[in-house]
Amino acid sequence: MRSAALSPRIIPFNFMSERFSQEIFSPREYLSRAGFSDQITGIASGAARVGGRKILKRYGLSPEELHTTLKPEAGMSPVTAADLESEEAIKRIIHTRLFPDHTINAEESGELKGKNNEGESNIVWYVDPLDGTISFTREQKYSSVGIAVYEKGQPKLATICRPFQRETLVAESGKGAWVFPLDDHLDIVGDGKRLSVSANESLKDGIIYIDGVFNHKTAAPTLKMLERLSNSVGNFGLRSIGTNIGQQAEVAEGRGDLTLTTAVGGFYDLAAGSLIIEEAGGRFCGLDGQPINSNTQVAIGGNKQIIEQVLPILQKSYEGYQGFK
Repeated sequence: MRSAALSPRIIPFNFMSERFSQEIFSPREYLSRAGFSDQITGIASGAARVGGRKILKRYGLSPEELHTTLKPEAGMSPVTAADLESEEAIKRIIHTRLFPDHTINAEESGELKGKNNEGESNIVWYVDPLDGTISFTREQKYSSVGIAVYEKGQPKLATICRPFQRETLVAESGKGAWVFPLDDHLDIVGDGKRLSVSANESLKDGIIYIDGVFNHKTAAPTLKMLERLSNSVGNFGLRSIGTNIGQQAEVAEGRGDLTLTTAVGGFYDLAAGSLIIEEAGGRFCGLDGQPINSNTQVAIGGNKQIIEQVLPILQKSYEGYQGFK
């Protein structure tokens, strides 16, 4: 049974402008046919796609035009006008216009608390408005938007918008994960396809997506891990596309067997991809083999059988690892 606390109030269409309602609610028939009945799922998908439009609008501009700066608190990772505009647009939809009683935890602005009649909100939105900023500034087409909604600490729904791939992934807890096609305006334009992680029984001749951040903290344990993996399983392919959320989407769609994230900037890097991979029949966990949490510094997701095989190697390689910052 769907939780009453999660279900939003029914939003009357005359409460919003016609353009706003079309941007947020227009794909509801496609989501409904995939089995997603909660209005909040459509809103999350719409918000992520609005953020994706902000990314496309800024794509190809110079660092000066993007107003690119570095964040010392985040290992000198960059932030651009596209990051900020995407996040502001998403927050405006969720918190300002629809759910002021929900809490938002977003990458660039941190936590914006909401309150209900009983005090602190039970519902938290985790928002990564532009994952893969370095790739974006170099005019690579991999960046993603990730949104996950948690209720009382448990994942309820997630969505990933991949604006350059013209696709959006959606999952609800217990209802599976689906990918939907987008047009150039990032509107959903067709029925979805149910996702399933790879069915390979071994990483041999398979593919692992790995976080692309290498520095004095990440390099040594990662190289040890790759050497031990190759000695254990033999040949396997290695991919790095510069976005944690994007590579989690690739694995959820079965294009790779595992995704490894070692540069966790915040829970928003993991929350959306975790639920989508799990609803696609996979597993997503920390080094301890337990579900991810706000303290997770290394996360692995994908094929359950392969994770069981390689987890001891990861545990040995990243023993004592404290993160990339």
